Amino acid sequence: MLRKLAATLVFAAGAALIGFADSPVVRYLSTGKLNACAVRQYQNLPQRVDVLALGSSRMRRGFDPNTFVEASGGRIANVYNLAAPGLHLIRSANTLDDLLDSGHSIGTLIVEADIDALRLGKRSRWNWTPIAARSASWADIFAGSPRTLGRGQAVDPRIVLRGALEKLRQVPVLILTGRVARVLAYPSDRATTVCFDPNFDVETPGKANSRARAARAALARADELEEGNDNTFVRPRGPKALVEIEVLQRIRERARQAGIRLIVVRPSGFAEAPLHPETVASLKRLVPEFQSPPMELAEQLNDLQIDATHYGPEGRRLYTQWLAEIAISSAPN
Repeated sequence: MLRKLAATLVFAAGAALIGFADSPVVRYLSTGKLNACAVRQYQNLPQRVDVLALGSSRMRRGFDPNTFVEASGGRIANVYNLAAPGLHLIRSANTLDDLLDSGHSIGTLIVEADIDALRLGKRSRWNWTPIAARSASWADIFAGSPRTLGRGQAVDPRIVLRGALEKLRQVPVLILTGRVARVLAYPSDRATTVCFDPNFDVETPGKANSRARAARAALARADELEEGNDNTFVRPRGPKALVEIEVLQRIRERARQAGIRLIVVRPSGFAEAPLHPETVASLKRLVPEFQSPPMELAEQLNDLQIDATHYGPEGRRLYTQWLAEIAISSAPN
């Protein structure tokens, strides 16, 4: 009898911890190195947001809300970038759900997708599993959301199990170290527009080396490219691609229901060949909201990286200005 009671109590405690870990505050507390900033962003985000950006560190370091406001001529003022390290579209989908479920209104959503997973011949570094099992952003905590599973998301059972175990390990630490209490005590200040570290733009030998490695990799596959453009076919296959499409559809449907204008992008990396027009057209057939910079701008952006995957100050400015043009052109008169 006592053993059964003890087992029941242990199970109940574990379930309670996992349920608590699914709360937005705890999940955002486990997001990247700037976790305190991420929590404050979520907690203090205005109820009405004109433009919201979600995605990985490429989006966080490639989209400047202040530049966006300036480029719009003041027509769009409430702009926020909630992107965080690690490319996991399911995290963006859950963030969107969190915000809409709590009554937020979003005019335009700019979301980053892993288009590499959707193209035949273009290998994604996370292609071995539907959702990365390793990430700077603790994506497992997002992947293992009971809410996500309840909505029919086809998540690999191994990732769900890892997510549950990660929660059981993380949540007691967050509670015992007082981090949860400190988060809940944050004042209701206005949310910062983006969690950005000035060191992101500081040149270092490591960043230079990463650019050199990316350049060598691009040169190694130059013979595969037609006229210097990436013309790999869009033919989704494999578990990662199928999950990516399913989550994209979930985001598209939620945006449609909420009346949100959706823009899907993927900031380029250093020395990446611009997408061939036929590839862009194929991606648009698969994801109608997909947008890619024009060829001339794409070639310019690829040389304006601070490291192998992130734009520097000038690249960020040009990319943000282009996104502002796209957003304004899609906005109702």
